Amino acid sequence: LPGSVGRWLRRHPTLADAGLAAVVMTLNIPLGLCYMAYDGFPDAPALAAVTVAAWLVCGGALALRRRWPVAAWLITLLVPALHEATGALVFHTSPEQSSYVSSTLSVVILLGLPIMLGTLAVRLRPAATWVAWLVSTALPGGTQVYFENYTGAQVGTAFLVVALINAIGVLVGLNARSLRLRLVELEARSSRMVLAREQSALLAAATERSRIAREMHDVVAHSLAVMITMADGAAA
Repeated sequence: LPGSVGRWLRRHPTLADAGLAAVVMTLNIPLGLCYMAYDGFPDAPALAAVTVAAWLVCGGALALRRRWPVAAWLITLLVPALHEATGALVFHTSPEQSSYVSSTLSVVILLGLPIMLGTLAVRLRPAATWVAWLVSTALPGGTQVYFENYTGAQVGTAFLVVALINAIGVLVGLNARSLRLRLVELEARSSRMVLAREQSALLAAATERSRIAREMHDVVAHSLAVMITMADGAAA
């Protein structure tokens, strides 16, 4: 970002990431409260505690994404899947109820995970990033299909939506990586130019000192020759 806001964000990257994590987690709160009002939901308070714990873990991963990008990505990827699996296997939620459980971390999947992929794209090679994109598409989509009993067109839609959103994160990250590499190249080129100028200046100074030394040598030699000639003439 330009201006003072951009400068502040560049000086305080961890605080900026923590603020972003807080926004993502806050957007999950209305969705997280939906299932508590759902009639017949099994043991809603206990599952709500599990959901809050998942929010905190994912929020911490988002806040530390630039310090430990791979670990943060794995946490953001696995926690929503484990959360939905816990609802189905421990609390015995029905497929319809599992969709409510999944929605409590939907912002993490639809916003937090692409942000993580963008961070990976900046730090890792493109091939590794696209592998992460494939895994990030397969696991959330597969979890929804399995626990929520998707059929027919729902299966394709589940994978397609996640794939497209994750691809946006990867492409944004790759663009940032390209800009960063270009900046590094420009800085290296500028350093080489400064070094070349310094070497040219040193070479020019050495050449000038050599010229002055030769001229002084010639002047002294000429002066000595004149003095010797004058001394010879006086002696004669």
